[in-house]
Amino acid sequence: MEPNKLKEVLEQHRDWLQDNSKETRANLSGADLRGANLSKANLSKANLSGAYLSGADLSFTCVKAFYIGKHFGYYHNGLVKIGCHEDTLKNWLKTYRAVGKKESYTPVQIKQYGIMLRALAAMEKLDKASK
Repeated sequence: MEPNKLKEVLEQHRDWLQDNSKETRANLSGADLRGANLSKANLSKANLSGAYLSGADLSFTCVKAFYIGKHFGYYHNGLVKIGCHEDTLKNWLKTYRAVGKKESYTPVQIKQYGIMLRALAAMEKLDKASK
């Protein structure tokens, strides 16, 4: 994605986060963001599914991304998005098994996502304790 277009998308997304009636949520699905400067960008609730982020500067963006065989997952500010499902980390910890079964995940994949969600919860707890 061209740097000027990315800047525009991120500015509109920032405005959308502040007032959902303004501008648009960032849709970076499938975007080629190799080497992009995303430093300090608030990517909360942005659609990053399938985005190519290799070499992108994600410093201070606080987005954790993961992939375990079926869907990409993203974590930012207590929200987790896996595939097309988005919820709080707290709710994901309660519902990931049911969502996994509904989405035809294998039992191993369901366990792996559970491990990842618990790891995110542990990191969140450490982050809060360090503040």
